[in-house]
Amino acid sequence: MRLLPRALAANVVKLALRERVLSGYPIDKPCDIYRLVAEHVTLQFIDVPTLEGMYLEDADLRRICVCAVRPSGRQRLTSAHEFGHLLMGHGTRLDLIEEARNQADENSIEETLANVFAYHILMPARAVHTGFTLRHLDPKRPTPREVYAVANWLGVGYTTLVQHMRFSLELLTSDLQAKLLRKNLKSLKSAIVGRETAHDVFELDALWNDCTLHTEIGDYVLGVGTGEYRILSPAGPGVHRVSACGSSKVRLESGATLQVHAARSNYVGFYDYRYLEEAN
Repeated sequence: MRLLPRALAANVVKLALRERVLSGYPIDKPCDIYRLVAEHVTLQFIDVPTLEGMYLEDADLRRICVCAVRPSGRQRLTSAHEFGHLLMGHGTRLDLIEEARNQADENSIEETLANVFAYHILMPARAVHTGFTLRHLDPKRPTPREVYAVANWLGVGYTTLVQHMRFSLELLTSDLQAKLLRKNLKSLKSAIVGRETAHDVFELDALWNDCTLHTEIGDYVLGVGTGEYRILSPAGPGVHRVSACGSSKVRLESGATLQVHAARSNYVGFYDYRYLEEAN
């Protein structure tokens, strides 16, 4: 990724934080990027595996498209990235997956600006620190499970948060960064939930209060309180599995409540219909 002049990077960070605050998201809390984007522009999930996403703009259309088959954290990062293109006036952009990019794409100043915007609208420094310190964790010495929990809270991927903490926030040493990146995420998720899985696993605690959780059928959630929820099914002691499309207000064991949305795996279509309940 191309290095930016310090003043230019600072202006993009300010833009991201300002957009957060204007949209009602404090800089020490998670940001529901799907809702934020959908308030400004049409958001659509598409089945084009060679694309991370794209921003389309002409006289009659403004639309952000996100690849439906990418990991969930990556989809949210791409939504934020394309939103950055929109706000900074870059016009129509097609962003290929990393394996398909050429050197010109990597060194594009517009791509670097959109990356900086995405990282800081989703992971402001204060929100990252809050995610660790209010859980009584040390952001300079986190374990893989702690990083995974905070990444889920912020709505980003595990690797994305590790890289941000290393290069943007300078919280991690290179040795610890390398150690964290060596962790096999499937084995981590399986250990948390007590069974083999490649689905996302969310450990919900008091910091999730008043937040929104976006899930897919097959994901696991821990920390749900007593009660029945149409989109969740018990899957063991203290564990529920997302089993149906829809949305529910969920109360946690901690006493916190949050909105949980559940979509089909690899959902293709417009965001407005992503969480519609399916007919029996």
